[in-house]
Order: sequence, then structure tokens, then C-alpha cells
Amino acid sequence: MSNPASIDQLAIIVASGFQPAQLQESLIKEGFSYTEIDSSGGLLTEAVLYLLVGLSRDRLSSLLEIIRENCKPVQQYLPIKIGIPEGATNIPMVEVEVGGAKVYVLNVERFEQI
Repeated sequence: MSNPASIDQLAIIVASGFQPAQLQESLIKEGFSYTEIDSSGGLLTEAVLYLLVGLSRDRLSSLLEIIRENCKPVQQYLPIKIGIPEGATNIPMVEVEVGGAKVYVLNVERFEQI
């Protein structure tokens, strides 16, 4: 667990909902603490996991490497759900990239754990 005095950045990780178990396990193994927020919806109705990670600047490269190892994007075929006539038997599919992660890193001016 990070020393609260050394937390000077906040990483917001937005990961695909089918990849979080391995990511979370790797974060814990490497000593990162996080807060988890689940969500779903959007165009692909894919589950999304938000992780908030407080860390020191010198551990950022380690965090990003863990995310790269555990959140690789993959190609997948999904049915198009917009504009399909009722009773259609042949539902068109579209190839999309799913998975992966987006990471936003914010500087933390002050952190207090009470």
C-alpha cells in the first residue's frame, strides 16, 4: 500500500469489463491500491470498469506496464442493434475492437487520508 504522503498522482483507468480480474490481481500483487467503479452502457453496451489509483510519480511506468500486459485490445464481431427491421432473421455483424484500456493521469496537489 502506498504511503499517503507519497501520493502525488491519480490514475483513472477505464478498462473493458471482460478484462478486469487479471488486471486487478496484478495491481494487488505489485502493491497498488485502488477504488473500483463498475459501469455499463454506451453504443456497444459493454461493461466498463473504472479504477482510481493513487500513486507516486516514480511508480507510474510500472502501473502503465501492468495495464499494457493485462488489457490488450482484441477484434470481435458484434451484431448491429440499430435500424434492424422487426422479424429480420439475418442480423448484420460489424467487426469492432474491444478491450484495452484508457488511462488518465492527474497531478494531485494535496492528498489526505483520514
